[in-house]
Formats: sequence, C-alpha cells, structure tokens
Amino acid sequence: MCGDFNSNAIFDHGRKARHNTAVVAMLKERNLSSAYHTFFSEQHGEETRPTYYFWHRRARPFHLDYVFLPDKWIPAVKNVAVGTYEEWRPVSVHMPLVVDLSLLA
Repeated sequence: MCGDFNSNAIFDHGRKARHNTAVVAMLKERNLSSAYHTFFSEQHGEETRPTYYFWHRRARPFHLDYVFLPDKWIPAVKNVAVGTYEEWRPVSVHMPLVVDLSLLA
C-alpha cells in the first residue's frame, strides 16, 4: 500500500483518534511495515529524508508519503530512495519515494 497519507507522527499531538501512529499500528497488526522506516532504521516522526515541501519551501519539509509492504517482503527490500528537492521542486511539492525489491529467489 503506498501513497500520500498526508500525515506524520509529528502531527499526532492533541488527536485522540485518527492519527498517524494509530494508522501505523493498525497496519502493523495486519503485518504491514513501512519500507522507508525499516530500511533506514528511523522511527515515525523522526524521518531525515522529507517527501514533501509545504508551499515548495525548502524550510517546510515533512515526510508524508509511504510504502507499506507485507512483513515477509521486507527482507527483499534492496534499496529505498527519496527524490531530491533540487531535482523535483520544479515539478512537485512531493518527492518520489522509490522502493527496490528483489522478490525472486
């Protein structure tokens, strides 16, 4: 499952339900994990590679885009990359999130 979730754990404060941490927990209960977070060993809300720049501004970075994979696929993740602000800013506020898998034995 992948796409712009338009959420991040940093926005959870003050929300009792329907927040990013609850969604991530629900997906984990269904054996789905974030390819980005697993690959880079980063916690949700502590991402070092933004996927979104609010109003195209470099000073307003957030991580809002996700690729959730079945846990059994996680060992097949060979690389995860996020597009750079310099390259993608002219065309989008979102940076591509690319997950390379090798599912063949």
